[in-house]
This record gives sequence, structure tokens and C-alpha cells, in this order.
Amino acid sequence: MKLVSDQAQKISHNLNTKKVQVIATDVDGKVVRGRINIIDVNNIEFTPLADASQAMISVTGKPGDQTFIKDMLDLTMRMLIGVQNIQFTYAKGGGTVLPGYLPEPRLFGAGKYTPEQEMFDRSMPTNFAPGMPFLLGWQDRNFGQTAAENGWITTDSTLNTPYSFTQSERLTLRSIIEPLPDLRITVSANRSMNKKITEFYNYDPLSNRFRANSFTESGSFSMSTLTWVQHFLQ
Repeated sequence: MKLVSDQAQKISHNLNTKKVQVIATDVDGKVVRGRINIIDVNNIEFTPLADASQAMISVTGKPGDQTFIKDMLDLTMRMLIGVQNIQFTYAKGGGTVLPGYLPEPRLFGAGKYTPEQEMFDRSMPTNFAPGMPFLLGWQDRNFGQTAAENGWITTDSTLNTPYSFTQSERLTLRSIIEPLPDLRITVSANRSMNKKITEFYNYDPLSNRFRANSFTESGSFSMSTLTWVQHFLQ
């Protein structure tokens, strides 16, 4: 094709899109610069800025003109598919310390126990101590109260160590996202909570009951937050 400077050449490409790239080269492979005018989805006009006795014009583009909504859907799908991996961990732990615990462990740390009548000035039923839920790892906040009601705690007034209950939870999330080529984003999130409860159980000989007192609760909490949005706000 012969190109004349400032003379428009109409080219039909049949790609059915206005998003095209036009490259014109001469016989030596040098690029011939020019202006492009999009006529419609299948035709363009190329106006060279220099003469070329023989030139080749290449028109490339993605077939099918995409609307804005289609572009947004493509970008959204790419971001969803761009999730490389997700790692999720959750850990929960706890512990119970009950000073003055009377039942002696037999099989698997448990057994039937009958409180001494002389210690409590009354007869109390036989129970399976410390209970099946405790043996299976269940940490009950009210285990101290349950033990006191069943007569599993000594009535010795010199005992000055409190019942303590601890609980911890930790959640970790990590993901690698690649929404665009050569753009990799690592997202990490953490949440942790620790709690400790202490309480004294003192025996009252007048009522023949244990009384809970000096309740305290302490702990810590931490959580990661997403702050990059604040950089765009005044």
C-alpha cells in the first residue's frame, strides 16, 4: 500500500471493536507515524505524516467491543480468580486450677467420690469427679462452683490460693491476591484474646456452704485493622 503524507486511507479490519492498535511500517521495517480516526467497529482511517512508496498496515484488537459494565465484570472476575491461596488457622485453649481438690484420680484421672460427712457436717451424694466434660477437655467457667457444690474442695480455712480459669483464642488469616499481572498483594489478619479469672471459695461452717469471693478478671485483646482507606480521607 502506498501512503501519501496527510492523505487519509480507509482500512477495513472486521474486528468488530473500536479498541484497536494500528502500526504502519515501510519496506525497511521503520514505523510510519500517523493519525488514526475510528469510523466504526470495523473501519478506521489512517492519515500518514510522511510518504511511503510501499507500506504495510497492521490492525490488531480484541474482537467484540466491550461495554463499561463488561469491563467491570471482567476486572471483578480477574480479582476473584486472582486469589492464589488462603490460609486460615484457629486455635483455642484453656486451663483450670482448683487448689484443695479432694478426689483422688483413679482411672484416666477420674473416679467416683463421696465427700466425708465429718468435714461438711452433713451427708453428700457420690459423684463422678471431675466429670466427663472435664475429661474430654471442656473448660467450664463455673467448674469451681460445681466442685464446691459437690464437696470436692477442702474446707481448710488456711487455704489461700484462688481458683483460676484461663482461656485463649487466636485467629490468623493470610491470603495472596494477584488481581493484575505483576501485581501481588499479601493480606494478613490476626485476632487474639486472652482471659484469666480468679476467685476464692471459702467454706462457711454456719451455713455449711462454700462462698465465692474476691472475683477478679483480667486479660488482653489484639486485632489487626485495615487502615489504607484512611489515607484517602481527610
